[in-house]
Amino acid sequence: METQAHQGNTAFSIPVDVEARLRAQAEVAAAAQVDEQTLLAKYTAEAVARREAELREDAEASLPAAEVQDLDSLGFPKKYVKLTIFKSTSKQDLSYVPVGVNGFVWRIRRGEAVVVHSVVADALNNAITEVVLQAEGGLITQPAHRFPYQASPATEEEYLAFKAQMAAEGKRVVTTA
Repeated sequence: METQAHQGNTAFSIPVDVEARLRAQAEVAAAAQVDEQTLLAKYTAEAVARREAELREDAEASLPAAEVQDLDSLGFPKKYVKLTIFKSTSKQDLSYVPVGVNGFVWRIRRGEAVVVHSVVADALNNAITEVVLQAEGGLITQPAHRFPYQASPATEEEYLAFKAQMAAEGKRVVTTA
């Protein structure tokens, strides 16, 4: 085989030792080129990671400071109300009213005073139905609260005391839907 390479190279007038030297240089150049490509890819990846980190920091710095969510408040504002849902005159109605807000459900007994988040009163305020009334010109419809209630502001201490009382009685204040 060496004779074939030697014969082929003699046709081009390249001595064997020069060919070996050139082949060795080509191997070194190829290795250097591969190393350069590898290093370029590595440095590019590092530069991209740095730029992404800078952009992330800039984005986080531009956001308003987030409040730490208090798990006791279920993520709702710490604004509470003392609430009483009036008893129903219909025998078909339940003895309690289920009120759902963002996946949390309160089962509030009719006629009993409870201390809850203000969002519960907001949900009850939005529970509107149409009632039919007799008027001079005939029957008319008028919006009315589906569950009439009475609410007054309450403090966080009242809420926590009510919650502790419910826990002592073995009742949960709120459940998830």
